[in-house]
Amino acid sequence: MDLTSRVRPEPEVVTERVPCLVVLRGEDEGRIIPLGKDPCTVGRGEGAMVRLADPGVSREHARVRVEAERLRVEDLGSTNGVIYHGRRIQQALIGDGDCLQLGSCLLAFRRNHPDEGRLLRRLYHRATSDLLTGLGNRHSFEDRLGREVERARRYRRLLSLLFLDLDHFKRVNDLHGHRAGDRVLAAVARTVRDALRSTDFAARIGGEEIVALLPECACEKAVEVAEKIRTRIEALEIPHEGAILHVTASLGVASLDRPEDTAAKLLAEADAACYRAKREGRNRVMTAERNPV
Repeated sequence: MDLTSRVRPEPEVVTERVPCLVVLRGEDEGRIIPLGKDPCTVGRGEGAMVRLADPGVSREHARVRVEAERLRVEDLGSTNGVIYHGRRIQQALIGDGDCLQLGSCLLAFRRNHPDEGRLLRRLYHRATSDLLTGLGNRHSFEDRLGREVERARRYRRLLSLLFLDLDHFKRVNDLHGHRAGDRVLAAVARTVRDALRSTDFAARIGGEEIVALLPECACEKAVEVAEKIRTRIEALEIPHEGAILHVTASLGVASLDRPEDTAAKLLAEADAACYRAKREGRNRVMTAERNPV
């Protein structure tokens, strides 16, 4: 008997493909937004089910609904419209791979295999995060800083920036090794993250340098947040190979309060304030020269 005649081809495995929107350009570039069966609104406002923090996106910009293999898109009277194939549309039924533009955000409709979605989310996380601390990396911070400064200037909103540098961090590495330094950085990053609001954004931009963006936060309040972070770091007890490590931090605070302020200037002022904190004794919070504590 021909044994090959007994071998049957395996039945085709049917896997569910998850409908989603992928942010190709704009706020949270690379973000994957899964879509359910129910209609959902897309916009900048708190009431939108899918929020896009882009100044060109209206509070309730569009409504999307998955229909079989396609996505129905409806403009909800937005200011800048829904752009599809280069023209403004009121309503359209789009397919897998088609793109929409809302404000400066470019969104693609995709039907991803679940594993593909997980892979893309991991790649996005790796591209935007510092692997040691889990905070944002320098690239994601610079991108976020530019957008937040533009939003604050356009709408005359508050924005503050914290610049943190650990004191005598080289001594930790020299005395206890780089593994101890990594443990300290991870513990400090958790402390910073726990002290911030969900709308704030923290990133590691250098060896022991951490920054935090605080939207809708005046300088006085930002100083309070910085002081809370400083005291919590000072109180940390970090175990490492039978030893307990302690560390302190110097912090600088700057706020966007002039029409001519730029992202580079805000960062430079916070950095300079942090340097002053180190120069005047370390383990303290200082503000930019024009905003003395």
